[in-house]
Amino acid sequence: MRRVLVLAALTGALLASAACGSSDDATTAGPSSAPTTAASVDVKANTTSACTAIDTLYGSLDATAKADLAKAVAAVSTGDAATAAKAWATVKPLLAAAAATIKAEADKAAAPDLKQALTDLGAKYDKVANLSSPAEIESVAADLDTASNNVKKICTDAGVTLKNFE
Repeated sequence: MRRVLVLAALTGALLASAACGSSDDATTAGPSSAPTTAASVDVKANTTSACTAIDTLYGSLDATAKADLAKAVAAVSTGDAATAAKAWATVKPLLAAAAATIKAEADKAAAPDLKQALTDLGAKYDKVANLSSPAEIESVAADLDTASNNVKKICTDAGVTLKNFE
């Protein structure tokens, strides 16, 4: 049962972290070492775009990965290694793709706090995607949850309405 709760937390963290992201429309409030074109970037629009992209990603993960992730963790808790392995094999590429999407949004983020939060979140997703078994999820769930909550806070503080973030 504990692993199912950890799975629920991880799934929530996965969905929460995908709620925010970044785009290329940010404006800088002060001088920048970036090229002149960076000065024309609207930070608020960039943040909104990134957060919306991550929110969309989380909606997609909810639809495509949540059930198999739950199945994998439940199978581990009942000792059904074959079912766990099969479900995990389905989820891992989805998590790896999510990590890549989050990292791409981090690369585009204009706001330094969002950039850092997304970079951290992308690294956590990479870590989850590289676990060899869903039995290891418990070891990364708290870090992923923290990273997700950080991104969620930045996005909601920026006034972005998140639909898929739990």
